[in-house]
Amino acid sequence: VSLSPLDPLRHYYLSIQASAALSAGHWSRAIDSAQTSLRLNHEHVSTHRVLAIALAMAGRLDEARQSVRHVLRLEPRLTVAEFIARSPGARYGLAETFGKALHDAGLPLGPIELQ
Repeated sequence: VSLSPLDPLRHYYLSIQASAALSAGHWSRAIDSAQTSLRLNHEHVSTHRVLAIALAMAGRLDEARQSVRHVLRLEPRLTVAEFIARSPGARYGLAETFGKALHDAGLPLGPIELQ
């Protein structure tokens, strides 16, 4: 991100940075990176998902619910079940943890139940 400050895909690199911070449990860093990314590209759905998860994990549920509304506007059929099924974190338990955060923020469960 710092090596390419004017890159037209900067939003994408910031989204990856937000995802890495989220996976490391750095909620504030994930939130900051995701918000910066969304200022550059407000339609990047994966960034909205990361932001919703980070906000929920940080206990900021009202803001997380707003982010989930953006996710559902961009990806109306997304459910927690689908998120978990296609998540690379499914093998390590992160997908379930993040899926619960998304559900807490208002994403429908789908055909599975969380523990």
